[in-house]
Amino acid sequence: MKQNEHGRKARTAATAESPSGPAKPALIHPVVIYPFQHPDDYANLEELYRLAAKLDSHKQNYARPITVIDRKTHTAALRDKRYLPFREGVVGRHSDMPANRRW
Repeated sequence: MKQNEHGRKARTAATAESPSGPAKPALIHPVVIYPFQHPDDYANLEELYRLAAKLDSHKQNYARPITVIDRKTHTAALRDKRYLPFREGVVGRHSDMPANRRW
């Protein structure tokens, strides 16, 4: 082994045994945090999910958006009859919801 000027073993760059192919372009992973205070008007949320749908259509640059909904927010929003249709029809259509279970 060669030694450097300090008398230690010289580091060598690790080389791969087999050449790798060209690197895949990295994807951007959009994450939407659903508002904790459920809004009275869905207009801003509808616009937000229009943007999520647009990002979802650009598969070469963006991974499918993820929406995070707090359990307490979900439970409180159940009082609004418009929430579940909006969640299933808009949020669920344009993004994934991890832990998408029925509370």
